[in-house]
Amino acid sequence: MLEALGVDPSAEQVYLEILKRPYLGVAGLAARLGWTVEAVRAALAELTRLSLLRPSLEPDLFRPVRPDVGLEVLLARQRVEIMQRQQLIEEGRAAMDVLVADYAGRHDATVAKEIRGRVQVREKLEQLGYSAERELLSFAPGGEAFPPSRPLAKWMLGQGLTIRTVYLTSSRNDAVTSEHVRWLAEHGGSVRTVPVLPTWMLAIDRRCVVVPLDPEQPADGVAVHEGRGVVAAMCALFDQIWHTAEPTGVRSTDNGDLSAQERSLLRLMLRVDTDEQAARSMGVSTRTIGRMAAELMCRLGAKNRFQAGAIAVERGWI
Repeated sequence: MLEALGVDPSAEQVYLEILKRPYLGVAGLAARLGWTVEAVRAALAELTRLSLLRPSLEPDLFRPVRPDVGLEVLLARQRVEIMQRQQLIEEGRAAMDVLVADYAGRHDATVAKEIRGRVQVREKLEQLGYSAERELLSFAPGGEAFPPSRPLAKWMLGQGLTIRTVYLTSSRNDAVTSEHVRWLAEHGGSVRTVPVLPTWMLAIDRRCVVVPLDPEQPADGVAVHEGRGVVAAMCALFDQIWHTAEPTGVRSTDNGDLSAQERSLLRLMLRVDTDEQAARSMGVSTRTIGRMAAELMCRLGAKNRFQAGAIAVERGWI
């Protein structure tokens, strides 16, 4: 109910329970909800961050902020964030339109090549995907059609390549798209959402960009750009939108197919250890810890490392 305001279901459940029974402490909430104490503490920390709880004079108790006050503040924050993201997207779209218009007038086949026909487009995308050596970036405002097929995506991820895709926030309401997003995230892809996207787009290794000839019918024809100006501009637009996009977590009831190393890091994250402490404990570099932590937070849909550890406990992953 409150997820649209940035309150995750676990935190919402604790908030509603405290509104009904403000006399319950951490242990009482855990017993009432059938949760671990760690999971309750994670939810309480999130509610405090969202200004929906205030410390009480009595130890181990919290004072809930009235819903009409606290939720109105969250709604105002959401409005501001959406306006800021919309402005960034509009600025990026304006820059993209200028660059695309500039290059569209040039008929140098080495810069842009048009591919027409659904079969031909799909074959070209598959060819480009299998030629990738590092990463694939994409905007997918219409769901699964334009990003790589599942066999290609599975092959790329199996080769250790990176796939990052941005969908529309509204796609969460579409069963087919939601199922594909879950599949992609479960197989190692990174997925985020934004309220508005400028157009379809696919980038391979930051050396080649594919955009539709007609944004309304992206599968009918595409333009493949290899000119450094267009590629740099579109990849910069992707980076800008990705930075402001909302991560989408994968909620599952299994163990998350975690490696022993990932499971150890989640336990350390729950204790709020620093990267240096975690690196020493696990015998790896701080860079490795940072990369692994970012990937785990994205998979779990967590906003911080402590929350990632708490969610993993709640799901029974550790």
